[in-house]
Amino acid sequence: MLPPPVRALLAALVTKWRPVLSLAAGALAFTVTDKVSSTERDSRSPVVAQRRRARRLKRRARALNAGSKGARGTKKSKSYALGVIVAVYDDGVFAGKPLAIVHGKPAFARAYEAAKKSTALDRVVVVTDDYRISEVARQFNAEVVMITEEMNGEGRGSASRAAACAARATGGGWDAVCAVGADEPMIETEVIDACIMELENNGDEWCVMSTALAAMDEEEIARDSRPKCVFDVNGFALYFSGSLIPARMDERKQTLDANGVLVRESVGNYWHQLGVTVYDADYLRMLQASDPTPLQRQENLEMLNTLENGYKIKVVTVDYVAPKICVPEDIPRIEAVLAKRVEEKKRTVKNATLRRRGSMRGSASALESLTDSPKKREIRTRTHD
Repeated sequence: MLPPPVRALLAALVTKWRPVLSLAAGALAFTVTDKVSSTERDSRSPVVAQRRRARRLKRRARALNAGSKGARGTKKSKSYALGVIVAVYDDGVFAGKPLAIVHGKPAFARAYEAAKKSTALDRVVVVTDDYRISEVARQFNAEVVMITEEMNGEGRGSASRAAACAARATGGGWDAVCAVGADEPMIETEVIDACIMELENNGDEWCVMSTALAAMDEEEIARDSRPKCVFDVNGFALYFSGSLIPARMDERKQTLDANGVLVRESVGNYWHQLGVTVYDADYLRMLQASDPTPLQRQENLEMLNTLENGYKIKVVTVDYVAPKICVPEDIPRIEAVLAKRVEEKKRTVKNATLRRRGSMRGSASALESLTDSPKKREIRTRTHD
């Protein structure tokens, strides 16, 4: 027999089982919610994100040393990267810019095709906020991610937010997310590959982004609206600005050229940022939860948020002209440069074909001379005489 207190407790539980069950369910729900909140807080912590990136780098190094095999036997010789074409319909300057026709194709389609050719990207999607871009993208067999949130807030980069939306919409699990602007129709596949490889192979735990820079002289870059950048000897960005940097404070020497015209001494190349940015996936999630920093508000550049918080951005320098669409008047200039590039490629292919045919003729003649018998060569010589 049970003691009277125990029997009284069991009788109370039987008669009042509904309140007891409700209390138990509430306690369980509170425990689960508190655990989820703790996990979310940890995911937004810079320290946790840095540790997670360090662990991923160590796992990748161990996988490479173990014959490119992961813990489950799967191939782990490279990171999994998502390509995102940021096609916002109206950026406040040129409405419908992604749909602008450049040499027979929409601008965003040219950027999409360059990204699809990349061997470093495992998947490419077009992120847009307009159904017109979505319909045209599907004509090019592109995967589309529709977004509804405002993409042009002050101090916030549309590229990072579009990349974060695409990473969530595609199921997550990415190691890197590469954002390419739809207003960069002349971007090349090699630039995308180089930016991804720089971030993947960089052993610095504080390096969370990579981007591409192009060289321009002072006269050209003064008319360009893209952010300017200065970087250190190790290829890490020091600062980004909408103004011309570095500024030259001293007076430049003036010399006479071959025609006797007075010209100023050259100060070398300046660097502006191209529309390719690769984010570490863990840092990208943390970036969306961070508040704008003072320099980010002043310059309206999201890269300054990264630099102000002590992280590093790796830069990849390129030596070709890649104009960007800012206003409708830029399209004829881009088409002219693109047509010139196409002609150069055709000329290169033609020259390579001619050289290959010449080498084949030479090889055939050499083979014929080696296989001829002395009697055949004597008969051929008499015939020519």
